[in-house]
Amino acid sequence: MKHLSQKQNSHLMSTKYFHKSNAITLVALVITIIVLLILAGISINLIAGSNGILQKASNAVNITEIASAKENAELLAAAYVTDFLNEKYVEERVMQPTAREYITANSPELGEPAANYWVKVDKTTNRIKVFKNKDDAQEIVIGSLLENGAIDWRRSRKY
Repeated sequence: MKHLSQKQNSHLMSTKYFHKSNAITLVALVITIIVLLILAGISINLIAGSNGILQKASNAVNITEIASAKENAELLAAAYVTDFLNEKYVEERVMQPTAREYITANSPELGEPAANYWVKVDKTTNRIKVFKNKDDAQEIVIGSLLENGAIDWRRSRKY
């Protein structure tokens, strides 16, 4: 058996180490790619899944729209109640017995509150419907007009 010099032996060992190092690096690279793919899949699912961030953001927008529509309708109804109480007690006029009847009689359409919400009163059922636009056929919320002029919200648009 031939004896190698120390320099040749060192070179041979470094070459073996180099090949071993490449193999470990390749395995580590493959494992890293697999882990990154798994993390990417989880992240995409969290963002775009059925209960992901995008869906939750969309639901939050819809909830905010409904709350804003209700608030605008209630502010408009409160203005009519104020007019009713002013005429009934301050001006001492003979009035309809309830604020609901006053609102229904004086407003076939309550008007256009802020943010393009249209509030309509159905005279036969005393229902208040809130629409996003004047010509929109789909209501955002529907409520019942109570005797005191307050609104009892019954239904919100399904999303």
